[in-house]
Amino acid sequence: MKNKALSIFLIILNTLGIFCLIWFAVPLLSGDRTVPNPDAMLPMERWDGAGAALCLGLLPLLAANILGMIFIARGQIKKPLQALFLLPGLICTILVIYYLLLSFNVIPGFFFKSPVAMVSLSDPDSGRETNYTIYSGEHYSVCPEFECDPVEIYTADYDCFEAYIDDDTVRNRFVRCELTDERNMPMEADERIEKLMRCAARELEHDFWEFKIIRDGKDLLVFVKLNVNWSDPCDLYRYDPKNDTLIHLCHWQDVDFEGIRLLQEWEDS
Repeated sequence: MKNKALSIFLIILNTLGIFCLIWFAVPLLSGDRTVPNPDAMLPMERWDGAGAALCLGLLPLLAANILGMIFIARGQIKKPLQALFLLPGLICTILVIYYLLLSFNVIPGFFFKSPVAMVSLSDPDSGRETNYTIYSGEHYSVCPEFECDPVEIYTADYDCFEAYIDDDTVRNRFVRCELTDERNMPMEADERIEKLMRCAARELEHDFWEFKIIRDGKDLLVFVKLNVNWSDPCDLYRYDPKNDTLIHLCHWQDVDFEGIRLLQEWEDS
């Protein structure tokens, strides 16, 4: 009776482990960039949270698989088939390795995506600069030093946008177009830049801690720092004037923008 109860418990435990494995594998492999709880102390994108959950669940899943192989399969299933109990743990191990490579950018170009830009960012405290190659699919890897494009950078005044709450979500309202250049001198924005700012107010959530517009030739990009609790999310977007929308390129934490080199032009694409 005890062995039967133990077998039932281990079957339930392994089934639950397989369900959790599938549940967390989907957002990790799909690269889901949504942040379900942006106001949390440690806001995480779904793929990142799923990878962390798989890391925490790897050892318990392996333990459940091994116990299942010992107490359920032994004497009832042929030995070659007993190894199938270890398959979920093996898959979870592969996913954990993939997540760690993805998180720490261990292998340059690991993502098998086309490079779209190179960006130079600095640490706000130490001033230490780090260079990144941005790939399509919102991934990046560390890269050597490079020559930045000659760009114009405009900073929006804090009063350009007004944050408000709508359906428990922080949204933005465009108020005025008041910009300064890199010398902190006022500059007059053209119609395209004002249209970009209205688009950002419409599409981006949370109030802006910093809003920079980067003009690189014909292309316009936006580097935004959001005001989020216990976090300093920084995002780089390109502006698609044809569809009047912002396209997310990459995400970092607590960095300052220094320079960029575009590896493809989007205006005519």
